[in-house]
Amino acid sequence: MGKRLIVILALVLLVGLTFGAAYAEVQNVKVSGDITASAVLRQKFNLETGAAGDKADIDQAFFMTQTRVRVDADLTDNVIATVRLINERVWNGQNDTVSDGSGNIDLDLAYVTLKEFLYSPLTLTIGRQEIHFGNGLVISNARVPSGVINIPTDLTKRKAFDAIRATLNYDPLVVDLIYAKINEQSTIRNNDTNLWGINATYDINKKVSVSGYYFLKSDNNPGSVNNSNGKADKVNTVGLLVSTTPIENLIASFEGAFQFGKTDGASDTTSYNRHKAYALQAMLDYTFANLKMTPRIGGSYTYLSG
Repeated sequence: MGKRLIVILALVLLVGLTFGAAYAEVQNVKVSGDITASAVLRQKFNLETGAAGDKADIDQAFFMTQTRVRVDADLTDNVIATVRLINERVWNGQNDTVSDGSGNIDLDLAYVTLKEFLYSPLTLTIGRQEIHFGNGLVISNARVPSGVINIPTDLTKRKAFDAIRATLNYDPLVVDLIYAKINEQSTIRNNDTNLWGINATYDINKKVSVSGYYFLKSDNNPGSVNNSNGKADKVNTVGLLVSTTPIENLIASFEGAFQFGKTDGASDTTSYNRHKAYALQAMLDYTFANLKMTPRIGGSYTYLSG
């Protein structure tokens, strides 16, 4: 009964969504979703040896199902509301318990898209949304804390940020500005973790595009290991991505990113540590477009300085 009530409330939220005192009649509603069933077998995946005779840290073997239901409602020509619910569970017959979270239906996406906001090139997306830039080297999946779900967090489909995104489309130039709340420690104190950023992509021609970006993560949590002195731990990231299609169906890309910043990780007021690291990534993908089901083969190399 509780699960049905959540679904009904989600649908009512979409149909009854209003902005200010204005009422928006729903023009179109699209319901979609997917169910993914997987068998997972991994050995020494986390490179740990574990205790003597204990394979719990290095061996995994299980089945899981991931279910998502999505509703998109066109409130007007330029206003779209989106809600998606999700359940992820390891197969366990009828032995699920409330504490393991296998039966939970959670809010995965909940955002409003405002097209041509203020003027035609600007689109605003507000709420819980997925944000992915380039090949996902720097910004792709929001971190899911351990214990929130009962499947390995690297296999989850939960990738959304609580964010505001402004997209300026000046074709062939597209500029995205984002603000995301990574961690809300308290609603009455400035001790949160926030993310700001800008990503600009320019299509030089039909075969070559260039993207440049800057992101700032600011951690004001006084309980953080890197923030014991009460000052924000700041990490800046700048990077460049070049993507090209030298021949039909072949995509090649190269990306480089540099991180820098300062963390007040000491207990006194004068000591601090500096962030300094870089990453390089090269990718190559080829799609067999003339074959049935269009299979694709690819390879990548990633270097992280640490």
